[in-house]
Amino acid sequence: MPEYEGADRRADATVAAVNSQTAPTAAKLSVPIWLDRSAAWAWRLLLIGAVGVAVLWIFSLIRLAVVPFLIATMFAAALQPPIRWLRNHRVPTGLAVAVVFVLSLLLLIGPAVFAVQSAAVELTHVDDDYARVRAEVDRWLMEGPIGLSREEINKAEETIRDNAVGGIRRFGSSRGSAVLSLASGALLLLVLTFLFAKDGSAMWNSAIRRVSSSRRRAINEAGAAAIHVMASYARAIFATGFIDALLIGLGLWVLGVPLVVPLMILTFIAALFPVVGAVAAGIAATSVAFILVGPSTAIWVAGWSLAVQQLEGNVVMPLIMGRTVNVHPAIILLSLTAGATLAGLAGAFLGVPVVTAGMAAVSAFSQARVKATDLPPLA
Repeated sequence: MPEYEGADRRADATVAAVNSQTAPTAAKLSVPIWLDRSAAWAWRLLLIGAVGVAVLWIFSLIRLAVVPFLIATMFAAALQPPIRWLRNHRVPTGLAVAVVFVLSLLLLIGPAVFAVQSAAVELTHVDDDYARVRAEVDRWLMEGPIGLSREEINKAEETIRDNAVGGIRRFGSSRGSAVLSLASGALLLLVLTFLFAKDGSAMWNSAIRRVSSSRRRAINEAGAAAIHVMASYARAIFATGFIDALLIGLGLWVLGVPLVVPLMILTFIAALFPVVGAVAAGIAATSVAFILVGPSTAIWVAGWSLAVQQLEGNVVMPLIMGRTVNVHPAIILLSLTAGATLAGLAGAFLGVPVVTAGMAAVSAFSQARVKATDLPPLA
């Protein structure tokens, strides 16, 4: 009908007029592209941060299980070369793992017991020196620029002792429960190390089979890279600690500084914490030489400690690890700080290898994905 057609034309004209008037307003209200992209990145980063915080919170709750698991993984990976050598010479897997595991314990416990006994004997002969050192340090802390009180010094010592076990007393209200937690963690570490050394490959293969075939190769290479880095780090850190302790002990003995064996033990333990540990051990040895011997000997000790540190960083570590673990010192310090915050000394020890293993895993995964996409199509 003509009247209906006219009404339709008038309605269309009205709609067009309204659209023409509201179009500029809608254009003005549209979100700029940079803001839209920033918002998209912002909510993704917030989501990743929330997941990270949740993971760290869960880790803090179960760190008595996570810390032994990570250390056992690193130790078991470090034991694989001798186990593989025995297996290649037709030794059964179980026997090869048991032999390497027991010999490793003897190599760690034997020198440790000897060093502790030697240190105890040496400390019995220097009780007066120790008392004099303690008195000098306390006097400097109270009368020096710091100006601490006796109560503040005692409180600081108690805090250091508590933090040395990673806040383990939070899991119990008494010393007995803290010791029980440490003992259970050590036992769990030994058991997991043996099991991972024996069945780690089978456990990994069983887990990797549950991954889709398109990503199985990339994840497998990422895991292999992480394990390789952790094993190299464990072997290198213990070897360098042993070498540093011998060299520092030799220098202190030649210079006539007392407390040689205790300072060697401290140097070995400090070597487990890159960058920071070497500096702390050098300061400790220099302080003992300054107080017990004199300023000139302390200068020689400081120079010898610096030379040993340079030898470690530029010769020993690269020779043992090659370029497997090449991390900037800033990342090392951040890893040590984060690990110590989460799990005390054990966390500080694990911070660097966990971060380096994660970086190696991400790099290997990315390279494997790139190789997969560059493959020619199947005929």
